Amino acid sequence: MAEALLAWAGVPSLRLPAPARTRAAGWPEAERRRLVAAALEAAADAFAPDLLVADTFPCGPHGEAAGLLARIPHRVLVRRSVRADREDDEAVRAGREAYALEIVPG
Repeated sequence: MAEALLAWAGVPSLRLPAPARTRAAGWPEAERRRLVAAALEAAADAFAPDLLVADTFPCGPHGEAAGLLARIPHRVLVRRSVRADREDDEAVRAGREAYALEIVPG
């Protein structure tokens, strides 16, 4: 849905491989995480965005977006609810201090 909205608005986007898809293709998880981090860094180099909007995980679910926090001047975190067993997860907390604005839907 978000991809369709971005396309309609003329906003360039990049789709990264999902964990389930890469597992099905036989990729090790460490390799997928390395690829995702490299793709995010390359996209930041190419697009030079002024705004980073992160969904739920400030640095990405596995820290793959951590390198972007110092590079992109404006950061917004959309804080959606997470499963109760993940509320205290480091991935949900790590990097929150780098965001100027947090949006909590609902």
